[in-house]
Amino acid sequence: MNDKLLEFIQLGSRLYKIIEERDLAYQLARKLLEGVDISENELEQLKESIDDWFDYNREQKDEIKTFVDTIKSSLENSEFSKKGAFLLIFLLAWNMNRFKDCSFTHSDLLEFAKKLNEKINSLLEKYNDFYDKTICDLEWNNIKSFLSDLENILRFRTKKKCFNFNSSRRLQKEWVGSFKIAHLLFPTIFIPLDNSIAEGLKIKEKRESWNVDGNYKPIWEKSKEIFGNYEDSDILKKLDEALYMIFSTTEKKKAKIKNLLNLS
Repeated sequence: MNDKLLEFIQLGSRLYKIIEERDLAYQLARKLLEGVDISENELEQLKESIDDWFDYNREQKDEIKTFVDTIKSSLENSEFSKKGAFLLIFLLAWNMNRFKDCSFTHSDLLEFAKKLNEKINSLLEKYNDFYDKTICDLEWNNIKSFLSDLENILRFRTKKKCFNFNSSRRLQKEWVGSFKIAHLLFPTIFIPLDNSIAEGLKIKEKRESWNVDGNYKPIWEKSKEIFGNYEDSDILKKLDEALYMIFSTTEKKKAKIKNLLNLS
C-alpha cells in the first residue's frame, strides 16, 4: 500500500476517535451483534451522549427523550430484541438528518425495532455464507444483491410517520443507511459511506440520486484493494473514519478541535 495513504488512514482514524462521540453507538452495536452483553455503565454512557449528538436539533428534545427512554426500556425487557434496538440507535445516530422531520412515539420505536430485527435476521439467513468471508472473497454482484435487499428493508416512510414497513405511500430510498448497516453487520466486507464523502471524492454529484454501480462500486473496489494489502480487519472502518474527517466534519466538530486547543 502507498505509505502516504496508510498514514492518512491511521491519522484520520485516530483524530476521529478523539472528537466523535457517536462512535459509542457503533461499538455497542458491534458488541451486541457479536453476542457480548452491554453493561449498565456502557448504557449510561450511551444515554449521556445522546443529547450531545442531537443538540443541534433542539426543537426535537421531546423526540430525543422518547428515543432515550425507549432504548433503555427495550434493553431492560428480556422479550425485546436488543439487536433491533441497537440497529435502530445506530441508524438514528449516524443518519439523523434522515429523521429530522419525523414524529415518533415510544410504541412506534418499539414496534419498528422489533420488525427491523425480524427482517434483518431473515436477510442474514439468506446471506449466511458472508460470515466466513471478507471483501476479497466476494464479487460485486454479491455486494449489489445484498445492498439491494437491505435497502428494501430500510426504506422509511417520509415526514411524520417514519417507522412503518407496511405503508402504501411512496417510500424514500435509503442507500446511506444501507451502507452503514451493511458495514455494521459485515465490517470486513462493506465500507460505510455517506453523501458528503461520496461528493467529496467526486464519485457522486450533489443532490444526485444514488446509483450503487456508479457511486458505491468505485470506492468498494478501492477498499477491496486496500483490504488485500493491509492486514487489519478494521481497515474499512478506519478508512471511513479518515474520509469522514476530511469530507463530513461539521462546524460542531471543528469547535471541539478548537476546545482541545483551549482557544476562546
